[in-house]
Amino acid sequence: PGPTDAQLSAAMAVASRIGALLADEAQAGADLTRELRAVLTAGPGWERDMAVAELRAALGPRGDGVHTVVCVAPWPSADPDDAPSFRTVPGATALCTVPWGAAGQSLALLVRLRSADVAAPALTAAGRLLERADARAAAGIAGARTGLGELGTAWREASAAARAVLAEPRLGPIAEWRSIGPYRLLTSLPPDTPQDPAVRALLSPAHHELARTAETFLDCAGQAGRTAAELGIHRQTLYYRLSRVEQLTGLDLDDGEDRLLLHMALKGARL
Repeated sequence: PGPTDAQLSAAMAVASRIGALLADEAQAGADLTRELRAVLTAGPGWERDMAVAELRAALGPRGDGVHTVVCVAPWPSADPDDAPSFRTVPGATALCTVPWGAAGQSLALLVRLRSADVAAPALTAAGRLLERADARAAAGIAGARTGLGELGTAWREASAAARAVLAEPRLGPIAEWRSIGPYRLLTSLPPDTPQDPAVRALLSPAHHELARTAETFLDCAGQAGRTAAELGIHRQTLYYRLSRVEQLTGLDLDDGEDRLLLHMALKGARL
């Protein structure tokens, strides 16, 4: 005798369950390169909203968890075949290349976190990717986010942190956005922001040593002894250089606002 209706029904239920499990497995292992790149390169408004909706649909329930974004820059190639598989990076959900500067590339990685307070998976992933990047590359990590709605902001944070490390290597080779200090503000300025006229002369190659002296002095909160020790020079040499800085810029290093302007201009020039 053939199978009963009950047996057929049970078999169909099992087949349906197997199909659902296979679909879930395929989704969990899907390469979401296209969807992630669309989110990170989309313009604001409806274009980004649609890209986020597609990524959310592709991720399913996984998209509701805590994530962060890692930026590694510069990345040596835009060819997807040259990028590592996200399956080889612990905690990774998706990765893609994103344009960097005029002609370069960066690598973006979406990382799952167990908690918004624990960035260890992102740090591990960033370290793994730097092993595949150029020796001069740096990595930035955004603040944690729940869900996918703020991935655009997270990418800007991760990119800013990577830019900060490239400008100030002591911050890296991996930096979290929350740890880059004044570069959080400076990296938000348009790349083509002109130099302040007061510091333009100081930033010329001919005055590199004076600029370095001024920045070190301001980094040391205006303490002459600390600055002289940091630079390995005598105090009188320091005072002479600082007077030359004032002559070149027209700024008064005893004035708080002038100090702030000079300090931010010197940091910004690195970017």
